[in-house]
This record gives sequence, structure tokens and C-alpha cells, in this order.
Amino acid sequence: NQSVGSGGTAAAITAVVTAAEKLAPSRYRRYPFVLHNGDHTIVNALPKFCVQVIKGMATYTLAQVAAHCTKDDAWIVVHDKVYDLTPHLKNHEGWVNVGKVSTLLALLSSMGQDCTDDFVEVHSPTAWKMLAAFQIGTLAEPNTGPRRIKYRTWEEMQQEGVV
Repeated sequence: NQSVGSGGTAAAITAVVTAAEKLAPSRYRRYPFVLHNGDHTIVNALPKFCVQVIKGMATYTLAQVAAHCTKDDAWIVVHDKVYDLTPHLKNHEGWVNVGKVSTLLALLSSMGQDCTDDFVEVHSPTAWKMLAAFQIGTLAEPNTGPRRIKYRTWEEMQQEGVV
């Protein structure tokens, strides 16, 4: 347990807690911050979380990202930033517009992986702006491995349980 006294530290912690409440109210409630005499007492010190709150993002490993690889739970990594593309994938034109099927297959192939090289090669500045809205965090450690995906067929993805 850590108590925060008065002064600059208390003000900093108050700012972090306030930011946490605004950024992610449901996530904030899982962490044990309590008010005590106008200061914040932090039960089970959370310095890593505090840094994440200041940045407004959580951190993930590539293994954690890899677990989100189905059409109903789709995360990707681009430039060490983690994105939850599930809402975009569910509403993608490729499900109903035959002209967009190849784009949908590329997206489905990239789920749960770092697809930096592929994304950089084919996306416009507008797409980059759209992508930013889906960011949920960053990688805990920079990816030094592959940043290119292996495209799969619809049949392969069915066999793997992706779609």
C-alpha cells in the first residue's frame, strides 16, 4: 500500500485519477483508488497503470494481441500501436459488396498480428486518420519480429475458426 501525502505528489495523483475516470470509467473502477482526507491513497501501488493513464493507453504483448484473432474480436498492431478493429470489421463493406471482398480478406488475415508493412504500403492518409480512432494501446515492448502478414484464403480461415 502507498499513501500519497499533500503537495505536488498528491496533485499529480489526483490528476491521474481524474484522467482515468474520464478515459476509461469501467477500467478505472477495477483499480483501488480511494479518497482519504482530500488526498488519494493508492492501495496496491500501480505505477505502470498510472503511466498508461497519463498516456491514455494500456500496454499489451504480441501474445495478448494474438489472442484477438477472430471476426468477433479483431486486434492488429501497426507501428507498435494496438488497435481493436472489431467494430470496423463487423461493418465492413466486404460482407455485402463483392468488390470489397479482397479488402475484407486482407483485414481478416491480419487479425491478431503486426501488419505494419502491409498497412503502410496500401493505406491513404485518410485511412491512417480512421485507424487512430481504434487505438486501444501500445505494445509493451517494440516488435522486432515480422511486420508482414501471410494472406489466407476464406477456406483457410474457416478451418482455423477465424470466420
